[in-house]
Amino acid sequence: MTKAKTVLGKALKTVTRDRYILATKVGQYDHCVFDFSAERVTRSVEESMQRLNVDYIDLIQVHDIEYAESALILGETVPALQKLNQAGRIGHIGITGLPLTGLRKLVAEAGHGAIETILFFCPYTLQDDASPVSMGLHTERGAPDLAPVQPNRAEDRAPGDCFLPGCWHQHRRAGGSVIRCKSRHCNHSCWLSEPR
Repeated sequence: MTKAKTVLGKALKTVTRDRYILATKVGQYDHCVFDFSAERVTRSVEESMQRLNVDYIDLIQVHDIEYAESALILGETVPALQKLNQAGRIGHIGITGLPLTGLRKLVAEAGHGAIETILFFCPYTLQDDASPVSMGLHTERGAPDLAPVQPNRAEDRAPGDCFLPGCWHQHRRAGGSVIRCKSRHCNHSCWLSEPR
């Protein structure tokens, strides 16, 4: 992301600041590297502004909130971003994530107006690139050789994931039905439980 921001920053030098709305994220810094601490989030915003050649970012989104305890996000991340907002460095604070219940809970706990935007990744839809349809589960080629989660770590599992060790295929409910795993890497008879 650093190179993309640097390239975008060069392009933005030619555009007046009132002609665009700029949003970026904090929290994830590499594949599976997350840091939601106040110090890192503040430094991340400053680094982004430097790379983008701006002194103000319209929206900062706390990315993939499911990878942090809500106490950390509410106790450090959001207050750090609120300080940047009060200092005129950022405009708005948002959150992103996959589990809708976690997003709702965090917004409620943060208090009125603290979190202004939510980006939800639309699981279980045809547009979701982790859905069985878009992963090719029902095609001749089958599901791709990838692991959307690390299934042996409980904290990495989302509702509906296979809980059997060694299963590298994330199971998804489609249209309320139960889907049997057909991944060539799954030797289990993995079935989703019925909705609770």
